[in-house]
Amino acid sequence: MLGDNNDTTKDSDVVWTPPGTDTTGVGNDERIVAKYGPRLSLNGDITGDNISDAASFDTRVVVFKRRRIYALSYTGSNVGTYIPDQLSDSYGAMFRSVVEGVTADGLPALYFADERVGPARLGSRGLEILLPQIVL
Repeated sequence: MLGDNNDTTKDSDVVWTPPGTDTTGVGNDERIVAKYGPRLSLNGDITGDNISDAASFDTRVVVFKRRRIYALSYTGSNVGTYIPDQLSDSYGAMFRSVVEGVTADGLPALYFADERVGPARLGSRGLEILLPQIVL
């Protein structure tokens, strides 16, 4: 679950279902085990903006806010299940603008719209701004 629009103290949180022992994953989507603390706050107190989108990419979960991008790496443990890595504190994604795609070389990438610079991509070359800046 991304953010909690009903509670402003949790609007920058990511909540997940801890992995169970059933390797088929059946029933995991409806099970939240509170004892493992399946919640991670992504600097809501600092940036003050909600999570806008997320996608799975390169074995990680990439979470976008309006002006920040995080990659969550799975630890393999029920406690501290994901470790956040901030990829950008300048760029982010507009609400629900992230789409999966491929580059001209056929490599996977996430495309998104940043509110200040326009189209951008996160791929094997890192974060790329796709249009040159227009100076007025």
